Amino acid sequence: MTPQARPAMTGPFRTHDEAFGFLLEFTDYEKVTKFKYDIATFNLKRVEELMAAVGRPHRAFRAAHVAGTKGKGSTSAMVQGVLTAAGLRTGLYTSPHLLRVEERMTVDGALMSETEFVELVNELYPYTARARAEWPNESPTYFELVTAAGFRHFVRRKVDFAVVEVGMGGRLDATNVIAPEVSVITRVDFDHEDRLGHTLDRIAGEKAGIIKSGAPVVCQPQAPEAQAVIERTARERGCPLIQVGRDYRVERLETGLDEDLTPYCRFDLATPDGTLEGLTLRLLGAHQALNAAAAVAAIEIIRRRCGFAIPPEAVRRGLDAVRIPARLEVIPGRPVVLLDGAHNPVSIRALCDTLDRVFAGRRPVLLMGLSRDKNAADIFKLILPKAAAVVFSRSDSPRAADPCDLAQLARETTGIEAVVEPDAVAALDRARTLAGPEGLVCVAGSFFLAGNLRPLLLGMAEPGRS
Repeated sequence: MTPQARPAMTGPFRTHDEAFGFLLEFTDYEKVTKFKYDIATFNLKRVEELMAAVGRPHRAFRAAHVAGTKGKGSTSAMVQGVLTAAGLRTGLYTSPHLLRVEERMTVDGALMSETEFVELVNELYPYTARARAEWPNESPTYFELVTAAGFRHFVRRKVDFAVVEVGMGGRLDATNVIAPEVSVITRVDFDHEDRLGHTLDRIAGEKAGIIKSGAPVVCQPQAPEAQAVIERTARERGCPLIQVGRDYRVERLETGLDEDLTPYCRFDLATPDGTLEGLTLRLLGAHQALNAAAAVAAIEIIRRRCGFAIPPEAVRRGLDAVRIPARLEVIPGRPVVLLDGAHNPVSIRALCDTLDRVFAGRRPVLLMGLSRDKNAADIFKLILPKAAAVVFSRSDSPRAADPCDLAQLARETTGIEAVVEPDAVAALDRARTLAGPEGLVCVAGSFFLAGNLRPLLLGMAEPGRS
C-alpha cells in the first residue's frame, strides 16, 4: 500500500493537528530568545538515547552534513538536487520551515503525506511519554523530536543518501549525531553571538564541531581567523580539506533576471578534474555560485566514497532545477517583490550586493521585521541606505521584535524615518502603495516574516500550517 492508503494508525494521534500539537508541547528553542547554550541544555547523549529508542535511524543512511552562517540551506538543496538528478533517492533535512513542518524532511523534493507525519510522531510517542515521566528535566526538545522524525522518514523511504543541514552552530546541534561521508562548512560570520560566541574563531569552532574523524571537509572562503580554526580542526581529526576558491574556483560569473523575471546565476566552475562550463542556477545572487562550488565539491567526494554514478549532466540538471523559497525570491507583479529571509549581517550584505547588481538605480521600499536577538543596528547600517522608504512590521513568532523599537533604532542609527505597521498583511499593502506599480518592494529581516507573507504574495488561499 502507499502511505496514503494505509489503514488505521497505531498510536494516540489520528490527525495532523493532534500530532503537530504534541510536538509543540516540547521546548522550541527556535522561539525562545534567552537560554543557556551549553552541553547541559543541548545534550547529544539525550539525542543518542532518543535515536536508539526509534531504531538508530541516524546510522541507517549515508549522509552529508552542512553547517555555516550563510549558505548552508542553499548548498544543502543543491547537493540534494544533483543527487536526485543522478537517479538517487535523496533525503534533505533543513530548518526552519516557512509554512509546514514537513518542509524540513523531504525526499527528492517531495513533502511527506499527513498520514506519514502522524505515523512518525506516533513512533516517537512511547519514548517521549517515558522520558516525561522518568526524566522530566531531560525531555527531548521540539527540534530533537523533529530531527528524529526526519531521520526515521529517510529510513522508511529507503533513501540512498541524505543531506542534513545543521540547525544552529554544529557542535551541540541535534543533527551532530550522524557520521557523515563529507562535512561542508559554508561562510562563517556573526550570528547568534550570545550563544555561539562574539568572535569569528569561537563561532567557527562551533561550526567545525561537525568535522568527524577521517571524513573529508569542504570549506568555503573564510575570514582568516575562521579559516585557521577550520584548518586546525580538520588537521587534528585527520580530515582532507577541500577549499572553495583554491580547489574549486568560480569563473565568468553573472547574475540577473531574464525578461520574464526568471532569476539566473551563470558561471564556469574550475575543478581538479577540469572545468564545468556554462552552469546555471535559477537563483539570484553571486554568493549562490560559491554555494554551488561547495555543493559540487561535496558531490565529487560522495561519488568517490559511495561509488555512485553522478555524470556531469546530472550536475547541470540538478543545479538548474534547484528552487529555494524566500532566498532572494523574485515575485512578479506591480510592484515586483523581492522576498528574502536575510536576517544577519552576512546575508544582508548578499542582499545589498544583489540590489546593486540586479536592481541598479531602483531604490526599494523595505518591509522589515527582525527577531529580538538579531544585531539590528549593524543590519540597518547596511541595508537602510539602499531604501527609498522602510516599513517595520513583525511576524507571528514570539521572538519578533517590536516594530516601534526597530523604527526608533533605525532613526538613531541612520536618521531614516520609518512607517510602523504591526500587522504584516497591512504592512505589505502599505509597502506596495509606497513603491507604486513600477517600483520594488523588498521583504527582509526574518524567515518568519517571509513565511507569513509568501502565501499571500503567491496568491495562495490557505496560509498553511506553521
